[in-house]
Amino acid sequence: FNNFVRIEPIVSENPRQQPIVPSWSTVQYNKRPIINTPWMKDTQNVAMTTVNNINGAMLELSDTDIQRETAKANLILVQRMGDLVLAEKDKVKSEMSRVQIDSERMVSERDRNLMESQKLEMEKELYEAKLLSGTP
Repeated sequence: FNNFVRIEPIVSENPRQQPIVPSWSTVQYNKRPIINTPWMKDTQNVAMTTVNNINGAMLELSDTDIQRETAKANLILVQRMGDLVLAEKDKVKSEMSRVQIDSERMVSERDRNLMESQKLEMEKELYEAKLLSGTP
């Protein structure tokens, strides 16, 4: 009997410092979804974060917290949509400028072709005149 170390139960004045005797309820309470662990949070995409937020809400958030989170999520969503719209706008703008440049290029090409054909016409007339006059 004396070979064993006797362990005294820890007693403290502050009841909150008492060690918690594990029971089924504490095990269940301490079990958090894996999604909520910070290292998972870092590595997961938006969908999982959303799930995680919902889980968090189920576990430990008050109504105001949930409302705040929802508002935040909605704000982010609106911002993302705004970004998308702006990107689309930029795309349309660049497309329009490209079309304008194309049309200007076509106009200048048409003018050049017109001048070319006029030149050819003049050369032809000159040639015909030479033929008619018989000069070498």
